[in-house]
Parts: sequence; structure tokens; C-alpha cells
Amino acid sequence: MRRLELLSQEVRQTTDTEDIESINTYELMRYFRDAQRTIQKIIFTVNPDAEMFQREQMYTPSSTDNRYNLPSDIYANSAVTSLLSVDSTGRVLYTIPKLSFREVRVKIGYALKGNQFILTNPNQYRRVLMTYVYKLATPSYRLGQVSAVNAATGVVSVSGSTLIDDTDFTEYYDRYSIVDSDGANLLDANGDRAAINLKLTNYAGTSFTFQGDISAVSVGDWIVAGSDATTHMELPDECEPFLLAHVGRRIAAKLSSTDVQLDSLLTSEERADLEDLFANNVKDIFYPVSSDGYYLEY
Repeated sequence: MRRLELLSQEVRQTTDTEDIESINTYELMRYFRDAQRTIQKIIFTVNPDAEMFQREQMYTPSSTDNRYNLPSDIYANSAVTSLLSVDSTGRVLYTIPKLSFREVRVKIGYALKGNQFILTNPNQYRRVLMTYVYKLATPSYRLGQVSAVNAATGVVSVSGSTLIDDTDFTEYYDRYSIVDSDGANLLDANGDRAAINLKLTNYAGTSFTFQGDISAVSVGDWIVAGSDATTHMELPDECEPFLLAHVGRRIAAKLSSTDVQLDSLLTSEERADLEDLFANNVKDIFYPVSSDGYYLEY
């Protein structure tokens, strides 16, 4: 989907709010963030597997511990789509069955509890691969383009000509991310997402000082506001009309001082269209059909 600034400009034009005093930059960013959350919730509800929003995380089980933290960017603590036993090369051996918490003492598999998952017999797994639905990154304006970086001191300098006009971002955010020109995450030497959840310890003009790993940052990247943020909306392109409609109605409600529920900012027809668009319509049979139910007695 398009960059946030472009979507914001369009919605300001359609709502006649190009005067920044009526709706400021960061309030409009919040409207887009809320709209994205609402749309992702609708998609997740109608299609919990939501393949388009899936990521993977590898775990190495410990013989002394059977509890492991869920990924920090998981959409909801129940949003685990699969847990797989894999060998040292990453080849999938088999699927680990999901259990209810009360079954962990009597069956082999995994169960979810709070922000952790429990392996009933971690000794039998060399590595475990989790697939899960992740939270979409926070949409943000580009604050400035990197012109120099010193990973040792945590100082990132930006080009003055690219610095956002509204520099009040320090009043709204204390955590930041750095992404490439397309809004994609930077990757470290291990291929993991980098330059996220950076704590801003000092800001002076065109100089940012961050606490966190910025070793993957290079000249030409962009600083954005939010612990896990991006410049481009991560929803599918098909969601753009719904996104703009939601934000436009939110602006209209603000200007008219009307108290409305966020979920009502999409009409019932729009919600139905979204549900139809992203429902799981796959007709393929995933498992061979069996007419013998004898195995169910075990």
C-alpha cells in the first residue's frame, strides 16, 4: 500500500482539512493506526490463519525449562498458527499438536498460557519452528533521512532538507524504528529484524541519539516514530478504500464533536465486503478423506 504521507494528503483533501491546525500530524497518524487495527481485527476474526500476516520464529528447547516466551510482535497470545518440530537443517519433521492447558501433564504437545507456550516434553525436540500472526507495524511519517550514522555512539544524523516540518514528535513518542526507502525492516547479520524499539535519549536539530542496535542502519534509510513502525501501510492494497473511509469518518466525527465508536466507522456493508474478501475460500483438501473412524477411539 502507499506511503502514509500520500494517504494522509488524499484524506486531508477529501475532508477539507489541509489546514494542519484542524487535525495535527500525529493525531492523523493515530487515526490511520486505529483504522489499521480495526481492519486487521476484522480480517483476523474471519480468517484466523491470515497467511498474509504470518511470520516465523525458531526456538531451541532447553532440557531444564519447558516454558518459552511468545514473539513480542504476535497479534494476540492465541495467534499461533502452528508449532513444528524441525531438524538442524530446518527440515520439518512433524507438527506438534496443540493442547488445552489442563492436558499438559497427560499428553504430548504444546499449550498456551499468558504470553508463553509450554512444551510437554522439550527433550524430544532439537528445534521448534513457530508460525504466528503478527501485529502490523505502526504507520508513521518519515521524520528524516539518514545522512550519517555512528553505531558506536548511537548517533544518527539526518539531512536537514528531509526533516519533518512538525518536529513535535518527541512529545508523542519515546521509541523509534529505522526502515529502508520502501518501509521494509532492516536486517542484522543473522537475518533478524533490526533497528526497532530504539529509545531516543537525545534529539538536537538534525541529530538523534538512540539506545539500541543501529549497526544495520546505512545512509539513505528513514527514521520513523514507533517501537515497531514503518512508512508504508502494511495492509493489502484491496484495503485502501476501507482505510480511507474509516479515517475520513473519524475526522468528520472529530470536527463535529460527535462521540462515535471506532468499529462503527465502517458501515455494515463495508465490514461484510472485507469479510468476504479475506475469508478462507480455499477449496483444496488438506488431508486425505477417511471414512474409518476407528482411530478416534485412541
